[in-house]
Amino acid sequence: MKKLVGAFVILLTILILSALVIGCEQNTNNSNQTYTNEELGFSCQYPADWDLKEGLMGALVVFIGPENFAEDRLTNVNIFKETLSDEITFEDYVARGEVQLKAFMPEYSNLYEQAITVSNLPAFERIFTAIVDDIMVKEKQVFFIKDNDVYIVTFVHPPESYDNYIYSLDLIISTLKFE
Repeated sequence: MKKLVGAFVILLTILILSALVIGCEQNTNNSNQTYTNEELGFSCQYPADWDLKEGLMGALVVFIGPENFAEDRLTNVNIFKETLSDEITFEDYVARGEVQLKAFMPEYSNLYEQAITVSNLPAFERIFTAIVDDIMVKEKQVFFIKDNDVYIVTFVHPPESYDNYIYSLDLIISTLKFE
């Protein structure tokens, strides 16, 4: 009888775990919305429980997360666009960005950087910490050039909860498509 009860408990546990895994997979597939910028010809997915605002503080779009990380700081991912002058290369842009971050952000510390690809375009990602408005933050920037414009996608959050929301930036970057 003990073996039968033990087998039943194991079977029940497997069924519950299977249901949870299937439920998580279904939720992951259905938990995103699509943002489309028809003027610039790109789209990306973002978490369904996030809001978006176009044109906020100079950004093309700001995806706003479900909670604040400080009294007046929203969890967010921004997409900005800047037109390059003819005399600057992408490599120069990357190098200048590093110089500017060191000059203007107290306690700037570069944690990681690498060349990547976004929507089949050469791109660069940089992760760093710095103090912004007296708050220590961890930031991930991904930037790439499309038609002489630099697109900068940024996520900023305190280091202790950064990992809780970085998935949102990774989702936006991995699904970003230009027509």
